[in-house]
Amino acid sequence: MKELYDFLKNQGFELHLKNNYYELYGEKRVYECVTGKKFISSILKLVLNLLLYPEFGILSIELKLPFFSIGKSFLTFKGERADLSSIYVNRFFRRKGYGTLLLKSLECVLKQLGVKKVYVAPTKDAERFYSKNGYKKLNTLWVKDLCD
Repeated sequence: MKELYDFLKNQGFELHLKNNYYELYGEKRVYECVTGKKFISSILKLVLNLLLYPEFGILSIELKLPFFSIGKSFLTFKGERADLSSIYVNRFFRRKGYGTLLLKSLECVLKQLGVKKVYVAPTKDAERFYSKNGYKKLNTLWVKDLCD
């Protein structure tokens, strides 16, 4: 866990332990450190909350404004494999890069946890999103190798 803490701290995040789960706080810098692109806004302050239960293999990330959720993601992991259950972005914020931000944030944390492959069973509508983010179709599942 110390490696994950150090990694996130170097990326400009604060990691706080609260009642056996971790919360990750960051503001405008969140977008830049995950995607490499500058996020330009002097009004919008994004907060990325990370809930990590390593003993149960659960990871969830929520992207929000104060008092309003933009999007959420949830997955389970064990060893070198992670299974992405869902990424949801509020309909008013879709097609603006927030889904990619959530996905890249998950992948960033998973790499630090030693996960090598992420599997997802997307809906037909979401297949293009995963394809654009480097996932390959493997029968009914889509997979991304985080070692590439």
